[in-house]
Amino acid sequence: MTHAIVLSVISKVLPGEAFADRAWWIRVGVVLIYAALIAGAAVATYHVVERPARERLKPRPVTMQVEPVVT
Repeated sequence: MTHAIVLSVISKVLPGEAFADRAWWIRVGVVLIYAALIAGAAVATYHVVERPARERLKPRPVTMQVEPVVT
């Protein structure tokens, strides 16, 4: 889902149509920039959202402390 958000932002900031008539190496560079931004956003989302959520939602073993009986 991250790629959809990144693509909507990139299409406004760096529209692909603007580079359609450019040299092949510029078009390849634009595609590589798109891919790098999408990959970077996916990695950031994984480290900022997904890993912490997994740690917080992971079931924890229940430990019981038994108090000694004093008679």
